[in-house]
Amino acid sequence: MVFEGRTQPALLVLVFAAVCVMSAMALVYTKHEARKLFVELEGLSHERDELNIEWGQLQIEQSTWATHARRSHWTGCRWYGPNQPKYLSSNVHEARS
Repeated sequence: MVFEGRTQPALLVLVFAAVCVMSAMALVYTKHEARKLFVELEGLSHERDELNIEWGQLQIEQSTWATHARRSHWTGCRWYGPNQPKYLSSNVHEARS
């Protein structure tokens, strides 16, 4: 490689400097994007956890209602308050009439 004066090394230095600056800017940009995506991920994870809690509560509620409906269906009795009499019948069809 033959250098013609000092212009070629100066040009080479400027090219390397520009590449270094562009590389640094790309690094800053990717770090910023990664942090932004991490914040979004954390928010979505929190929302997922809240929805899982709500789903569990709804399943418990559904189970509670299904148990009561099944019990009243098989026993033939209706739900009464704590001070009202309840009746049980061995014949489901007789209790419903």
